[in-house]
Amino acid sequence: AVMAAYNEINHVPAVLNPELKTVLKDKWGLGFVITDGGDFSQNVTSHHAFASHAQSLAACLHAGTDIMLDDEGCVTAAARKALADGLITEEDLDTAVGNMLESRFLLGLFDAETPYDHLTRADVNTEADRALNRRAAREGIVLLDNPAGTLPLESAVQNRIGLFGQNADRCLKDWYTGYSDYLCTIRNGLEECGCDVVYDCGWDIVKLKAPNGKFVCIGEDDFLYADTDEEHAAEFYLCELDDDGAWTNLCHVQTGRFVNGCGMFPKLSGTEVYDWMTGESLRLAWSERLQGCIFSDRLCGKVFSVGEGGLVMTKYLAHPDRSCVFHMISVSDGWERMTALAKTCHAVLYCGGSDPMQVARECFDRRSIALPAVQREHLQKLSESLAETGIPLIHVLVSSYPYAMEEQIQQADATLWTCHAGPELGHAVADVIFGAYNPAGRLPQTWYPDDECLPPIGNYDIMQTEMTCRWYRGEVLFPFGYGLSYSRFDYVLQYIKFIPEGIHITVKVTNTSLRDGEEVVQVYARALSDRVKRPVVQLVGFTRLEVPAGQMRKAKLTIPLSELEIWDVTRERFCLETGDYEILIGASSRDIRCRQTLHIEGEEIPPRDLHQTVKAEFWDEQYRTELHTDPQTGKVQVRGLEGWHSQISFRNCCTDDITQITLRGAAPNCETEVQMYLDNENTPAAKIVLPVCDGFSDIQEVTAPFMPPRGVHCLRLVFPQYTCIESFRCQ
Repeated sequence: AVMAAYNEINHVPAVLNPELKTVLKDKWGLGFVITDGGDFSQNVTSHHAFASHAQSLAACLHAGTDIMLDDEGCVTAAARKALADGLITEEDLDTAVGNMLESRFLLGLFDAETPYDHLTRADVNTEADRALNRRAAREGIVLLDNPAGTLPLESAVQNRIGLFGQNADRCLKDWYTGYSDYLCTIRNGLEECGCDVVYDCGWDIVKLKAPNGKFVCIGEDDFLYADTDEEHAAEFYLCELDDDGAWTNLCHVQTGRFVNGCGMFPKLSGTEVYDWMTGESLRLAWSERLQGCIFSDRLCGKVFSVGEGGLVMTKYLAHPDRSCVFHMISVSDGWERMTALAKTCHAVLYCGGSDPMQVARECFDRRSIALPAVQREHLQKLSESLAETGIPLIHVLVSSYPYAMEEQIQQADATLWTCHAGPELGHAVADVIFGAYNPAGRLPQTWYPDDECLPPIGNYDIMQTEMTCRWYRGEVLFPFGYGLSYSRFDYVLQYIKFIPEGIHITVKVTNTSLRDGEEVVQVYARALSDRVKRPVVQLVGFTRLEVPAGQMRKAKLTIPLSELEIWDVTRERFCLETGDYEILIGASSRDIRCRQTLHIEGEEIPPRDLHQTVKAEFWDEQYRTELHTDPQTGKVQVRGLEGWHSQISFRNCCTDDITQITLRGAAPNCETEVQMYLDNENTPAAKIVLPVCDGFSDIQEVTAPFMPPRGVHCLRLVFPQYTCIESFRCQ
């Protein structure tokens, strides 16, 4: 089954995409499709794709969506009305219900007995389960930098560990994660290894002076009261998770509980932030005009103020005034505490990274890929204070995504990255730090050096923007597939040969170090043809290989030829194109150790037959256009963006025996001229005039003379803003 996304694809909600049926179901045999929570009604309320829920439900069913995960009353009323109005039939309903029931039957939910009936709590969280958790956490750790061999540490002589940072003593659940019966933080893992751990989270500690001149304390009811003096005021960790104060937490130092500002009266909640509605996420803004800090809850925007009896409350305030100004009085500086403690240790671990529930998650994007300013400052201060001591600084990054942190890599003696790896995070990190496990994890994405490398976040055309390892040619911080080891490996290509299953590759991998290790041998490929734009490299296979110290093992991989297929837009199918291909074998997408060029016999993609209908959406190149899907028909249109002229190009077009062209399109604003050019010529070979029409869906069919020279050419269609083109055909 598939749950369709909330977002739109080609300006139409994903739940209405016709490929749910034509591709996922008809071609791939999918069972059923369900909307995301509350997404059915959003077709009307948020996407505005339809004026009524009945129309929306009919379109969902016809597109292939079976289950509307939404308010029961809304869905039921929509179904009854759609049925009464003839928008759907009982057969449509039977099909949707049947698709869901079929999956339930296949799952055995109606069987008299299943293999799972007798499972108990004793079958959960077993020693085998914990061992598998630990293995997954270990294998996911990536050693990013270790230039002087600082890692692994020697536990016998480097056992007093300074452990600092926001993720040093937290084992956070990621978005949509499972719950565990146990958690092992990095601090726990190091302590279980017998380390003397010197710990500090590193956040600044502050007291809050309220608008009424009193200080904030915590009442017995857990609410915040501004009714005490500075000496008796509550102390809070100021957790600044981003650079502009948009994601800030106040954590009560004494109890470790967070202030939740989502209600009418802020109060202490739990010791972790984990909910869809993260009321602990506060926005902190400094007011230059009022010379003070303004706190507001992140989700609703209500500002903190003080009510009767000193009770801290929230209220809507369009224009902040002195009734909502707080002053933060510093109790202690986080980096000062850390740097003082660090000098008493044998080694220092700084554990930064992200909180999966805040800053960047479903519904929210990061403003920058830079490491947050507080973490940058912490690493810089620690690096400076330890520079002449010989005490190594190890940066352990625990995050849900990559960061740009070139300076921080230089400041640390070694750098590790791990995701929020579940309950065994602490054991896994300790295993790697002290060499009980030799890291072999690899990065599953490209890490870019700064924000300037990135296109606008809403531009998903990675071929045009040349993003990801498949297309990016610029400098990277770390490439796709990157990861170091405590061992060193040499590669020798033994042979590459064709077998019925594809391309068989054997590589000799020798561990030239004194430590047993694992190597992830990666195979990439690139087509040497320039007929159409092809990826710089693409991953086609990999294998993880255990190689004892000083020994050689053979990595054997078979790459199916289907991995080299491309989508032929001219015939709307995948094909393997005849030509030369370079096979690259290495330790990452940019650490290639062996390469060989092969000639592969596939098929020649014929020139476009212009006597057949050419869909505008299947251009080879475009400039200033967007794709729009009609939610009723499923047909895709190309529309010109506001501003200068737009363009779509079609390569490899056969222009033999052509005298005219028929174009289907729409000109909703005024009579519009579409010009067709051949190759790089500056004079149009044809002009098609679209009459003004009644909106984008009012497609007109216009024929014009077109007598190009015989041969194979590139066709360019140039048209003004808002012009809509669906297809064209020549006679």
